[in-house]
Amino acid sequence: MNLEPLKFDTMEVNTSLAKKFFEDHPNLVEQPTKTDLENDTYLRGAIEDLPDKFKKLVKLIEKNTDLFCQLEYLTRKFPVKTTKNNDLKLLVNYLNYHSICNEPVTVRNIIKIPTITISDTTPLLNLGLIADVFLAEFKEAILISTTRNVAVCTLFKELCEEAGLSVRIKIRSLDSASLSYFEKDWGSCVGIITRRSDIESAVDVFLNAPIMNIWAVKMIYVEESAIERFKQLIGSKAIQKTEKISHFSTDTYHYNNKVYLFEFIKDTVAQSTPSQMYIPILTYRTVKDLLSLIKTSLCVSLWSSDVAESNEIANSLKSSIVWINDFGNFNGSPRIAQSYFSRLNLTNNKIQTKLTPTIQHLMKLRSEWVKKDIYVRRELVLGYLKGIKGKNTINFDMDIVDIGKDFMCVGKVMPVEIVYLEDISLHDVLRAITRGSGVLYYSKGDIDEYYSYLTKINAPIVFLDNELSDSYDGEVSVYKIPSGWTKAIWTSFGTIFAN
Repeated sequence: MNLEPLKFDTMEVNTSLAKKFFEDHPNLVEQPTKTDLENDTYLRGAIEDLPDKFKKLVKLIEKNTDLFCQLEYLTRKFPVKTTKNNDLKLLVNYLNYHSICNEPVTVRNIIKIPTITISDTTPLLNLGLIADVFLAEFKEAILISTTRNVAVCTLFKELCEEAGLSVRIKIRSLDSASLSYFEKDWGSCVGIITRRSDIESAVDVFLNAPIMNIWAVKMIYVEESAIERFKQLIGSKAIQKTEKISHFSTDTYHYNNKVYLFEFIKDTVAQSTPSQMYIPILTYRTVKDLLSLIKTSLCVSLWSSDVAESNEIANSLKSSIVWINDFGNFNGSPRIAQSYFSRLNLTNNKIQTKLTPTIQHLMKLRSEWVKKDIYVRRELVLGYLKGIKGKNTINFDMDIVDIGKDFMCVGKVMPVEIVYLEDISLHDVLRAITRGSGVLYYSKGDIDEYYSYLTKINAPIVFLDNELSDSYDGEVSVYKIPSGWTKAIWTSFGTIFAN
């Protein structure tokens, strides 16, 4: 029998700054208007002192941290702690990264229009895409906002303009059908609990995780031999209730606005609402089983005191952000923001194409190429450059390693299977190939002699006679960005050997 847990008065969130902002902007919310972005004319040209303007914007955002947090809570009920420690931290890190980054930027030919869409569910940190807009040499960025988010967008616009960056806001209605592929399929977090882990700490983290945004833990996988212990700990803090959806699970527990569904039948739809979130709890037996269950998830919070096991799982997952014995930790260098934005940029620049003989040939080349060690691949692609003046230096991807007092963060750039590059620099082609991506290359001009050399060493590159277009019924995903995606793994030292 479950006793009613102790209830405490809900702490009221201070929103005085947010309310004052609305008072100071009485005409803030307009009626949604139809936007005609296709017929807009966008001015382009390099912006002077852009890194310095990014730095100034960072300082202004940090100065207005409390106001951003209060506006997010007042308008969308997003937790203040999550906005501050997750969204704003990554947003600031991304701007800082581009203010100090010396690497060549290749977004000009990729970003065609300078718009950033902020729907009712879009994370605040997506405003960081403004860096890509200005790096693509647009003179002005356009925020497409709903009426709910116009306050946050207006604040951001004012700070950008104070930093010397031009921003315009357009308001329109955005329904669920307008959500990006990233928000629908990648915008979530998964929890994993192994039998050798600090299960009690994991339970505390998951019970207090946010709901209804990209940092929400929407699914938890528990190793079969640990499920009873996990259920016991959940039951000691939550209330066991029966409701209609309970017929599809062995046990149902309620904790605040979360409903935990044990052994939930996965094919059944558990529709969460802004006020209540359904979280399926599923079991697995082996690491192989676990990896087959997790398809797309932005973040994973993995709990394990077995170092070898946790490393195997963390490095095998396709997720961009993995916390080992932790959750919501973004400590480290500014570059770790790429773990979010690189995935976002990939999914925003994806097209589908038919599985043609050319694509099949490229896949075959790539499957053989990635069997070679990355250092062997580097030597091969650099073989022709040696001795050629002006072409013998290439900056290859560098892994990120940050070690703090109680954490370690390791980041690495990961390849995608196929990228489509159009009239892009030799430098970016080489990095994509060395990383392990297959390259579809189209050029309106003559092919450089070096590209012929790449075919001789069986590098995964194929030259196209025509531009690659999107196909509605295409079977193959192709990405129009050369930089791959960054994976970051944070390990907390505090709980590794807790049990």
